[in-house]
Amino acid sequence: MGLVIASILALGSCASGAQTAQESLPGDFDLHALAIYTMDEIEGNVLKDSSGKGNHAEISQNTPKTTEGKVGKALVFDGAETYIVLKPTVLEGKEWTFAAWVNAEAWPRWARIFDFGDGATADMWFGFSGAEAVMRADIFAPQGSVIVLGPSLPTKEWVHLAITVNGQKMTMYVNGKQAAFGYTKLLPSVVVKNGIYIGASNWPDPLFVGKMDEILIADVAYTDKQIQALMKGIPVKK
Repeated sequence: MGLVIASILALGSCASGAQTAQESLPGDFDLHALAIYTMDEIEGNVLKDSSGKGNHAEISQNTPKTTEGKVGKALVFDGAETYIVLKPTVLEGKEWTFAAWVNAEAWPRWARIFDFGDGATADMWFGFSGAEAVMRADIFAPQGSVIVLGPSLPTKEWVHLAITVNGQKMTMYVNGKQAAFGYTKLLPSVVVKNGIYIGASNWPDPLFVGKMDEILIADVAYTDKQIQALMKGIPVKK
């Protein structure tokens, strides 16, 4: 399988692709969640996972800063030393979803929302492309590669972003609508599980600068309807 580059869709005008997650809303989100980071539970530099799976993450700063978020608190990424280190177990599953509220202070070229892998060998990342000046999602491994190019995004306002992978294609969502997709059989499980970061890169790229809130990672590919429901808040285990 060679390199596949996907073109952008017109926001709001695209049809749903193949979907496989259960449609019940919203209570079953936590059944498939591998990690939920509301940013409301931080102890020292430990970011608590509210999914019940125990995938607590580590913030690179000993005294991380929070501020008013989209829902409750948001973690502040200062662009200098703040990022999140996740456990490799967040990459499990035959399907996969990442979703988050993001408020960028700026979009430095090649800055990441997330980057999972080792950079050169097998990696998956989502962030701002330095080449095309748009949002880009990318999986590459010895088995092949796919690049999905989405829209450019504003700064200093909240935007809901999501990536789903279902074994047939990778889809990018912006504010609950499909923005772009690319066909691929690659899954996050193919990456080298060394650097599992939110807000940082496995290359010498700038760190993300801004705020993030309500991060969810799941082992299924959520449907359009479920992605839209996530924008209203993430159910967590009680």
